[in-house]
Amino acid sequence: MTFTSGISKDWFQQVEQAKEHVTLMDGNDCLLFANHPLPGAPDYLHQPVYIFVDEAYHARMCTAIGKARETSLPQHFFSDGTGPDGETSHYSNWIVALQLQNEQACV
Repeated sequence: MTFTSGISKDWFQQVEQAKEHVTLMDGNDCLLFANHPLPGAPDYLHQPVYIFVDEAYHARMCTAIGKARETSLPQHFFSDGTGPDGETSHYSNWIVALQLQNEQACV
C-alpha cells in the first residue's frame, strides 16, 4: 500500500485543477505527486523534492518541512529560481504536514 492510496480520487481531481503548483511528498521528502509536472521533463516521482528548489534555499525548505512535521502547523518560506521564461522568478512556498494511515507526508 502506498501513501497515496489513502487519499480520495476527489482530492486528486480537485488539486489537478488548481492553478497553484501542489506536490505531495512522503516521509523521506521524496515526490509522490505533482499536479503540474513540467512538460517534457524526466519523471521526478520518488526523487527528493529538493531538486525543485535552488540549492541556496535547501536549508529553508528543510527547516520548513521539519517544523511542519513537528508542530502540525503550516510553514512558509520564500525562494527564487529560474522561471518558465528563463528569467528569475520569486516563489512563495507553503509546507503542510499530513498524517494518514500511520504514515507522514507533506503537501
